[in-house]
Amino acid sequence: MKDFKAIIFNVGNAQFGMDIQRVFSIDRMDRITILPNLPPYMKGVADLRGEVVPVMDLRYFLSEYDYLQETSNTQIITIKIHDRVIGLIVDIANDVVDISSATIQKPDFHDIDLSFVLGISIINEDLLILLDIDNLLSNAADLEELLQRLDV
Repeated sequence: MKDFKAIIFNVGNAQFGMDIQRVFSIDRMDRITILPNLPPYMKGVADLRGEVVPVMDLRYFLSEYDYLQETSNTQIITIKIHDRVIGLIVDIANDVVDISSATIQKPDFHDIDLSFVLGISIINEDLLILLDIDNLLSNAADLEELLQRLDV
């Protein structure tokens, strides 16, 4: 694994990071238009910088989802996946840091599938869970088909 810059964001009490090169923008949570018959992780669509973008709640995959509420700090990180732009709701995106490959550790949990975790790094004495966002979102049932249906 090479060194890279990561966007750091919080979901619940945990800090996560993903490669900054995947990120188009970070926006404050604004009004989301709810669409019917979406899976629970898909919130609807939003106008992000003049573009109508499907919005998915990343907190659904990374925390005890029932306990999370939007606050004035809640943000949307916009990325590209399956050749489409999508917004990811997080509690707050708060920093960009350099990640040295020498600082990344991959704990072994034996039979638990953590293929979406690139590794864990220690930044300023805090554990930072580095995500393979493509792998994480591949767990979303029929995401590619859903994005095609939304086709915004």
